[in-house]
Amino acid sequence: MTRTELLSSKDFQGAEIPGASFTLPSASIAIGTKTLEKVSLIGRYDSHGQVYLEADNPNGLQGFIEASQQNARCSSPCFPKPVELIPIEVNMEKFTFFPTRQPMQLNFGNSATKVEAALLNGPDLSHAGGEILIERGSKSLRLHDNPEVQSMSKNRSTDKSHRYQRLVTNFVTIEGDNISSEEALLFLTQLSNVLTLVRGGYSGFGNICGYDHNENLTFAHLGFFSSDHFAIPNGWCSGKIVRELPTIFNLYHGLENLADRQVLKRTVEFYRASNVSREHSLEVALVASFAGLEAIVPHLLRTQGGWSEQLLRSKIPFSDLLRAAIALIGLDGNPMEHLNDFEKRAASDANKDACTMLSKFRNNTIHYKSGFDRTGREVLEAWELAQWLCELMMIYLINYRSVMTDRRKYSGWIGDNEVDVPIRNSPIGH
Repeated sequence: MTRTELLSSKDFQGAEIPGASFTLPSASIAIGTKTLEKVSLIGRYDSHGQVYLEADNPNGLQGFIEASQQNARCSSPCFPKPVELIPIEVNMEKFTFFPTRQPMQLNFGNSATKVEAALLNGPDLSHAGGEILIERGSKSLRLHDNPEVQSMSKNRSTDKSHRYQRLVTNFVTIEGDNISSEEALLFLTQLSNVLTLVRGGYSGFGNICGYDHNENLTFAHLGFFSSDHFAIPNGWCSGKIVRELPTIFNLYHGLENLADRQVLKRTVEFYRASNVSREHSLEVALVASFAGLEAIVPHLLRTQGGWSEQLLRSKIPFSDLLRAAIALIGLDGNPMEHLNDFEKRAASDANKDACTMLSKFRNNTIHYKSGFDRTGREVLEAWELAQWLCELMMIYLINYRSVMTDRRKYSGWIGDNEVDVPIRNSPIGH
């Protein structure tokens, strides 16, 4: 049996995903009518964190023909169930496969006492001393920065050249007794959901390895979950606010109501889609952000404001619903503060308020009407307002009441934007 040699977190300490290969346990691969036994599999990561597997082709032309026509199935004692493989490249000498399900699980023994993983495009923890600690039951999770990426980020030109890449920004270590493969994956998935809310984009965990107290490998998940590009717009949890991550984690996963959790997850997805599309199309980003408001506002009015289904289904303009939700959460201050161009435009349009003007911008983006021209700065500020309101609605739902970054002040140094959460009210039961 071929010795298993997987990559560890030490192999990911460079900023980019390593090109080094690793060896998996011997396996059998069913290709067409042939089953290859005791196959040595060589794995590699691509620049997006996806795993590819290579194996020798011992059957020459026949193997080439059969592998070209259909997917293969790989079995091994360490695979919980057979893995389906898509042939990516085949020739007379070797096969290159892509596992259809990634990360790909491998089991080698019992539970672990320590789990290590790498994280692509995660949060910058420099304002939190380079790491944060989250405790959940008897397990602890430590997330810390990759010094190589921190060093790179100090160089603005280098930072810009990597803005669309997947970089190994962080590492994670979970410690505790009897950590199963499923427990580790659940803990990391829970943190990933919170990081999407905090960062406004996907951060992908991968190369997850569990070890026992003797440092023997007990399980692994090879490949990375989805991640968005390195540079995305700063949101409510930028700079020093990242120190609140453990609190945000506990509040997020402290939601007991299933409907609250489902609506929050859906809103976060629209919020994330808006952030990611911002650089390519402001109009698309605005529509996605508005969709996030459309997902969460009726839910808050129903569950927290006592609105009936009949009332919510009546032909009330969404601007009125949004205005009611702003009153419900107890938002302090002028929503258009710092958004000078947008506020001037609203004043010149019959002195409309923020809710009416935001709806008008969204509706005229979807259903264009001549005569409603907008400057790029006005659309940008409408988008910033929509994302800010999305953030406040989500913050209200999880009952976070500490500090946040005010994204409406979108120019200048980010450190000047830290404010107390401008919400007076709390959800029912808090």
